Amino acid sequence: MVLGFLCLACSYKNQQSAAQTSQAITATTKTQNQDKMKQVATASKPGPVNTSGQVAPGSCRLVGEIVAIQSQLAPDRTSPCGKVPCKATVKVKKVIAYGAAFKPPLTEGQEISVYFAFTLSPSAAYFPNLTTPLPGLEVGSLFQADLKNPAEGGAATPDWYQVFTYIAI
Repeated sequence: MVLGFLCLACSYKNQQSAAQTSQAITATTKTQNQDKMKQVATASKPGPVNTSGQVAPGSCRLVGEIVAIQSQLAPDRTSPCGKVPCKATVKVKKVIAYGAAFKPPLTEGQEISVYFAFTLSPSAAYFPNLTTPLPGLEVGSLFQADLKNPAEGGAATPDWYQVFTYIAI
């Protein structure tokens, strides 16, 4: 009977030890998985200069600086660009990549005329349904964007490069 009690006690102790080990492994695995998920989430966030991904035809990915903002508004005072500025002079700080058919090539230090389709103001006020809200840009602001060739910009801006979205740096 004593021997049976000892065997039962040892068996219970082994089950407890196995359960504790299993819990420790599960906790460690959860922690490791959470750490991996955090790393993946951090890695997938766009950084200030995204050098990955293809550039659309007729576009150029660059880092630019707002040198001047044109104060003249669009004639239609009911449109966002009739209320706040949409045009700026941009200094090319860095050319990251070109899409097919982008011409002429841009050079670092070059100043170009750029039309910002969603204005230079924070986008939430004029485009509340925009998937990724834009923070707005002012003189001296650095940003990364894909520019469209002037010919791609439409009749309203025939000589201006066009930007739809950007990342403020």
